[in-house]
Amino acid sequence: MSLFNKLDRKFGKPLDPKKKIGTLITDKKTEAESLRQFGKDFSISTDTLKDWAKINGDDVSCTVDAIAELNVEARKLLDNYIKSINTQVGEFKEIKASEKNLKALKSNLKELSQKLDENFVKEKSTLEIVEENYSKAKKEYEVKSNEHDAFVREKLRKSYVKQFDSLKELAQKLDIIATFGKHAANQIPLGFIPVDSEKPEFKGQETLREIVTDAKESLNLWTNDEPEFEE
Repeated sequence: MSLFNKLDRKFGKPLDPKKKIGTLITDKKTEAESLRQFGKDFSISTDTLKDWAKINGDDVSCTVDAIAELNVEARKLLDNYIKSINTQVGEFKEIKASEKNLKALKSNLKELSQKLDENFVKEKSTLEIVEENYSKAKKEYEVKSNEHDAFVREKLRKSYVKQFDSLKELAQKLDIIATFGKHAANQIPLGFIPVDSEKPEFKGQETLREIVTDAKESLNLWTNDEPEFEE
């Protein structure tokens, strides 16, 4: 077994950065783009809803306007979450660059190993130089390999902590919006209006304004409280 193969078995066969981390980066970009498109469609449907509501009376129109304001806040939250994914893509790109550098070192090490295994160098003095170069390259690779492992874990931890912080904020603030949104929807009066009867005047505008104001205030007062976990 060659010196290089022994080293290869010790550290494990490296993954192809283009096939692995590159694919992950592409998938993450697709994930972000899908959410971005959802946000656009969400805004378009909200605008369409507002236009349609205008021909259905003040009660429906005013309520939908309030719901639309809450939908705007929901879109902001989604955009913020998308930013966390884009940040994660940046972290993965740094990992990819580190893998590429490590691969170059291993390629050089393999070349030196082959020279030794195949007795490519005949003269003893030259062989000693190759052995010395191989020893230096091996040590550099081992150090860089360990540094890369630590780097990968640091980047993964950092990126996913940020993503889950954003996801937690998204989920909890969406819950706030959903609670007040449901309250707003319940302001639409129900009941059949008999023929030849006048439709009663809608008096819920002030209530709807208060609902939106309270919702925005609750969003602003939100804090990222962390539970305590046992070590």
